[in-house]
Amino acid sequence: MHGSALLLNLIVAGTTPTAAVVTMPLKGCSDTTDFPQAVFYYGEISVGTPPQSFRVLLDTGSSSLWLPSSQCRRLPCLAHHRYYAENSRTAKQAAVRADGLQGVSTTFATGELTGSPVHDQFCMGGGRSTGCAEVDLLAAEDESVFPFTRMPFDGILGLSITPSTGTMASQSPLLALMRSSLHVFAVRLGAPRCDDGAAGEVTFASDASELPLDHKAVFWAPLDPDAEEIGYWTVWLVSVSAGGKLLQDCHDGPSEPGCMAAVDTGSPQIMGPEAAIETAMEVLDPGLACSNYSRLPDLVFEIYSGEAGRPVRLPLSSSDFVDRNASSCSLKLQSIQMPPEKPPLWVLGGPLLRKFVSIYDLPSRRVGFSQPPGKEKICSSRGNRKVRLHKQVPVDHQEGSLTVPTVV
Repeated sequence: MHGSALLLNLIVAGTTPTAAVVTMPLKGCSDTTDFPQAVFYYGEISVGTPPQSFRVLLDTGSSSLWLPSSQCRRLPCLAHHRYYAENSRTAKQAAVRADGLQGVSTTFATGELTGSPVHDQFCMGGGRSTGCAEVDLLAAEDESVFPFTRMPFDGILGLSITPSTGTMASQSPLLALMRSSLHVFAVRLGAPRCDDGAAGEVTFASDASELPLDHKAVFWAPLDPDAEEIGYWTVWLVSVSAGGKLLQDCHDGPSEPGCMAAVDTGSPQIMGPEAAIETAMEVLDPGLACSNYSRLPDLVFEIYSGEAGRPVRLPLSSSDFVDRNASSCSLKLQSIQMPPEKPPLWVLGGPLLRKFVSIYDLPSRRVGFSQPPGKEKICSSRGNRKVRLHKQVPVDHQEGSLTVPTVV
């Protein structure tokens, strides 16, 4: 058993009872100067005693809670709410590593954050009665001007699986919430709106059966065996196709290493291997002045379900993967350059997660997908195609929402 798996078992066994279901509304705004096509989903939390309120990006592609520190004097920090540890009665210095190092640095999109860990209490939704846990957050003492200055959120709430080797593996937000009996969560991302209305929500519960879902319509995909080592919510991809054109085949022969897909609420795009994305750009070309928009085929992801080897299809239509305005169209696709010895990696971001509710269940080692209420159910692929999966090797962490803390 991996050390991270043992830690997880201990946490689940020793949880403290809390509210059965906790929901945090999300805002989703695309009105950003630096990322005009991106939609960032963020909610409100409170940290410390007395509570200090912050807007935080909901990010299943990273595993730490980042907030601007009161010690940060750079423009990105001054333009947002800063965290004053010195004003919190429950704040204290986080545990010192064995090597004595405290500083942590991470990348997000094209930017960088550097800060120090602080132990404090945080609560979901900005309230004090539900969804509270003690966490080692990272107080950023330095933030790059781009892209953080104009971002609509103050910090980042990382809810990815905690890497087994990390600076704060046992006190991440995800494991801290699990200690409070909030073991699973579901995310619904809606159409972006920049007013005060909700554009989605994240709901936490002690068990998947308590989530407000049509449970008969949920498709579950098993986590990749190395998910804890990699630190992402990764599932197995079977294939990616568009208009009958196979963009990625992940199971053709015994020499194929297979494909991974990271489910990432913090990514505003679908990302994939360079060659596959280039082909997708050709097949899904919306044409000059969007002339092909109405005739574009679906972009289809087939994901391994673990049920008799039969994959499940998650199709996206042109309205899901095309940004369209009065005069032009662009695809919400971006390539990832991977070393040739690494297996293909796809990132399932906003375009897919706005169409399907995503459910994250670490105790049961699975990720679920479901249609929002009122839409058709997800269906398994036709036929009895068997899927043989192969052992993955860990991938290098990529620039984007997928973030990796490094000691400095």
